[in-house]
Amino acid sequence: MKLRLFLILWLLVLTFPLSAARYGDLDLRLISEPLGDHQHGYSEYLFAIENKSDQAHRVELVLPEDRTARGALGGYLRAVRRAIEVPANRTVTLSLAYPARPEVFGRDVRVVIDGREMADPFPLAPRIAQNAKWRGGRRGPRGWGPVPPVGGEMAQPALILYSQAFTEAFFQVPPARAVNGGLRDGFGLPGREQREPGVAPRPDNPRVVAVDCSLQRSPLPVSAWSENWLAYTRYDAILLTPADLNELTVSSEFTRRILRAIWRYAEAGGVVGIVGGSKPDLPKAWDRPGTRDAASGWTVYGLGFGVCLHHQEVNSQNWQREDWSLLQQNAKTSNNPWLNEPTTRDANSSFPVVEDQGVPVGGLFALMFLFAIVIGPVNLTILSRIKRRIWMLWTVPTISALTCFSVLGYMILAEGWSGHARVAGVTLLDQIEERATTLGRAAYYSPLTPSDGLRFAEEVEVSAYGNDHSSSENSCTLDWVGQQHLARGWVTARVPAHYRLRRSETQAKQRLVLSRSRDGTISVVNALGTNLSKLALADEKGHLYVASGPIPAGQEATLRRRDHEPIKRQLHEAYRPLYSQANWGMVQTVQNLKDGELLVPNSYVAVVEQTPFLEQGLSWAARRASPSVVLGVFAEIPAK
Repeated sequence: MKLRLFLILWLLVLTFPLSAARYGDLDLRLISEPLGDHQHGYSEYLFAIENKSDQAHRVELVLPEDRTARGALGGYLRAVRRAIEVPANRTVTLSLAYPARPEVFGRDVRVVIDGREMADPFPLAPRIAQNAKWRGGRRGPRGWGPVPPVGGEMAQPALILYSQAFTEAFFQVPPARAVNGGLRDGFGLPGREQREPGVAPRPDNPRVVAVDCSLQRSPLPVSAWSENWLAYTRYDAILLTPADLNELTVSSEFTRRILRAIWRYAEAGGVVGIVGGSKPDLPKAWDRPGTRDAASGWTVYGLGFGVCLHHQEVNSQNWQREDWSLLQQNAKTSNNPWLNEPTTRDANSSFPVVEDQGVPVGGLFALMFLFAIVIGPVNLTILSRIKRRIWMLWTVPTISALTCFSVLGYMILAEGWSGHARVAGVTLLDQIEERATTLGRAAYYSPLTPSDGLRFAEEVEVSAYGNDHSSSENSCTLDWVGQQHLARGWVTARVPAHYRLRRSETQAKQRLVLSRSRDGTISVVNALGTNLSKLALADEKGHLYVASGPIPAGQEATLRRRDHEPIKRQLHEAYRPLYSQANWGMVQTVQNLKDGELLVPNSYVAVVEQTPFLEQGLSWAARRASPSVVLGVFAEIPAK
């Protein structure tokens, strides 16, 4: 198996290098890069490093190489770095990924081998959110907010990635059909000036693009795609064929990891479209009957917070307007949460991390007034009486120093040393394959700038939330050291910082342990690792069961059946709307739902005191209590 993986990697390196450079005994090649302009998600660059020597080397890549670059307005991403040990006579891959904001200013990659920086950087022009035109960075004077065009919508359309199995002509229709068939209104054309009905296409491009989205055809076969699900978060939809799925399924363990990454992307809110063939093989938790769209040829399958679309017709010339419309609609739904950013005030109002963020003006004013009295009239009067005015040379600085320490002590007493963190979210817990997908919010406030920054697991997508962050022009750094270390610039003193989080993780051991007795009674043991305040469950027949009260962590409770119409809701009808709302940390809407809502057969809805699926990020901060929601999906309820 290791030999097969090595051969696959070697084939990718030789066949698909985008650029290459040699540093002594090491060859560095870029084999994969992000496509298209984006406004959310991560951009990933995948490098192959070949060591032709008989000794191991430690290689560190830093993006960008130009360390003097500055953002035009506000903060910027100063450095994204990752290091790896390259064994002798081996080839390894190294991934450099970074979020859409703050922007990367600068170009090229700095190469450090065994602690020594190479004179020649690796040539690379990093992609930034160009069409969104972000105003500055993490702490810019006008913040991270996009500059919207007239009408308030983002200028950048949804971004669709499609495999090599599709040709560019797949998305084009003849102009006569576009006009006569009604495709023209509301769909993308080969020029924004041609959006009005009746305008003839340009002679150099006589065909019309059938969707108003940014289309990107992969230059690599699907077997060479990334196995990191974060690499797909920048795309709003991914189109594949049954042949692509088969290649990813049967080729090797490496390609199966790529397929799992694509499914994880969909579970976190993405769209995967399959064109051709019969019903695709879905992950076990979502392998349920789909919903055939009444107006088109698509069948919709719920896939966590996202969807899988399947169309049997492989010839797009036979598609109708409704077929293109449903694809476009779902891609834009994946893009919607990122279109409108709230102000920092709104973010603080909807998800406060501390109740009072104001400066204690009254106490500080009294302290400064007392300082002025003591250092001036009192000091001068006393020194005059004892005839030691010359002592002002040391009494003035002494009183000033004591006052400074007093101000510092007052601020410590008022706010303390430690920071404050609040983390909440909605988790879709797949108890069948032990996987958890979480949409969440995180907010931080610190009296002092934290020296260690923020730390998250590698599988967490971290996105800034709020568009008018204030204060100075800070640079940010991101270190990949077995985790995401947002080392500096992400949280500054006395300025609330808000982030949206998406996490897709495997080996999730937290769960509810269910059992059914002979009389049909359902019992549950709370193994989620946190106290549970509310629980509703639907069995395989859609019958509703609820808990009579809270269930502490580790405790067992018996559910009672409630008279209710059998639940027949589809997966995408229950979970997809939760992704569409941008405020993922607000669980009040879920807490206030009537029993039975958000449930599908073989699922439960649990409200917990704290989410066990998102780390705090700021390790030394005091964590504020924030209820979260767990949506569980299970195969069956075993008998006792």
